Amino acid sequence: MESTIPRLSITFIKTDIDKFQDNGVYLITFDGYTYIKRLARGKSGVINVISDNKLYSYTDFDIAPDDLDRLIIHGKFWKALPLDFFDI
Repeated sequence: MESTIPRLSITFIKTDIDKFQDNGVYLITFDGYTYIKRLARGKSGVINVISDNKLYSYTDFDIAPDDLDRLIIHGKFWKALPLDFFDI
């Protein structure tokens, strides 16, 4: 999820969110595979699953309304704390 979530960072996830609320970055499981992806509302109840990192855009997919029962939302990303270490 680079550039949205910087490398070597700690993320905070709102784990009380277990349903799609609005566009944002979520921790999800779909068909047994776990992802960190941006979820966006599409047409006719479709949820677009999008990678912010363009190198992984080939992994983007859509979830149709009939397939929402196969989607588990573990939480929504809230904050990222970059850890920029340096040598002394």
